Amino acid sequence: MITLLLWQKMLKKQRNNNLIDDDNDSVDNHTLFMEQAFNTPYPSMESKHTSAKEIEGIIKSLKAKNSYGYEEISTKVLKLSGPFISSPIKFICNKMLSEGVFPDRLKYAIIKPLHENGDRCDIAKYRPVSLLTSFSKIFETLMQRRITKHLTRSTKH
Repeated sequence: MITLLLWQKMLKKQRNNNLIDDDNDSVDNHTLFMEQAFNTPYPSMESKHTSAKEIEGIIKSLKAKNSYGYEEISTKVLKLSGPFISSPIKFICNKMLSEGVFPDRLKYAIIKPLHENGDRCDIAKYRPVSLLTSFSKIFETLMQRRITKHLTRSTKH
């Protein structure tokens, strides 16, 4: 709502300074659009808890790779242990969802240079790759699905 008030103040100031011609339809249409966009409340996102079954599905959907983050657990190992660890991961994910906190330790990444092509001595032929923890990928996938579902439902009106 603050943004709408700022927009209205700016618009009023521009009109008072004759920076905007009131006869200009495109400006009026844009103003009307902005006022409607900021006056319409966006629906809040429901924080539905996850289940062990959903966590297992996310683990199964991850690509089986040998690369790993600082915790040294690859997605290949995670996929093998999925049925055994889905319940504790469910508890952690539900705690993160209910408190709205993403643990700092899951934000860490190992950054390694990846050679693209050409001369291996040329530093310009490398790009950085961030190796995230496998566990952060689970929560990121969970949130991505929730946000996508929310946006899909909310924009159908």
